[in-house]
Amino acid sequence: MTAREAIAAVFAECPNPYAKSYAAPTAVAEAELRFGDEGLKTQVLYILCNTGHWCGPRAKEVKSALRTYINRRCTVPQKTLKEKEEVEKEDANTP
Repeated sequence: MTAREAIAAVFAECPNPYAKSYAAPTAVAEAELRFGDEGLKTQVLYILCNTGHWCGPRAKEVKSALRTYINRRCTVPQKTLKEKEEVEKEDANTP
């Protein structure tokens, strides 16, 4: 299941009105249009935060797909982390 399919499922099936409002096609499109991938990621986080009491096998499948999307978007390459540590060391040594 893709993230978009999961978002559509939340809008159609989740009983929480806040989750539905965040998963509304217009809200998702606006977040992505205004803020790009970062906006979509944030919107998915809002959706996940409001689906906590939605239970059952379908809810589990949908939330799993949304978490997978977030985990893929939040992964930072190790090289970047090493570069960041080097910059922090250089900053600490600068008077």
